[in-house]
Amino acid sequence: MSLAGKCIAKLEPHQRCGIAIKLHPKNDINFTANPSLRIERHDKQLMKRFLRWCAILIIVIAAGSALVAWAYGYLPVRMFDSALWKSGEDEGVRLSMIDALLLTQDLRGLSRGEVEALLGGPSETDKFSDWDLVYWLGWERGLFRIDSEWLVVRFGKDNRVSEWAVVRD
Repeated sequence: MSLAGKCIAKLEPHQRCGIAIKLHPKNDINFTANPSLRIERHDKQLMKRFLRWCAILIIVIAAGSALVAWAYGYLPVRMFDSALWKSGEDEGVRLSMIDALLLTQDLRGLSRGEVEALLGGPSETDKFSDWDLVYWLGWERGLFRIDSEWLVVRFGKDNRVSEWAVVRD
């Protein structure tokens, strides 16, 4: 038997030889002319591991984003409840309802009395004096809560709502 047959020789696929030699249990030398099969298996394992970590990273980022959105007022969104809106200017209650209010209630064309029956009396403020009714919604949504958000309403010549907006001060 040659020296190669007596030694357990294993040439790694990344070596220049191109042939992997390994010793069988019966001391027969087995030549595998295609070492790329082992590389492909290894590549598949690496790819599975990479995809698994990517999926975990995406889940962590999504969960973190949802937590931040919830903490800073984007979630949860409440359905509009006139009694709860009128009950006061609690931190974030109006802000969590404003999107639902604007989607479910069409303010355009309502009289001042109808708006005040729906939303209660306006907030006391000197801001936005060019608008007819001003409602404080809460601290602005977002990571840095520096300003406040307000619902402002303007009436036309016919004393009906002609314009409204959610603005920041």
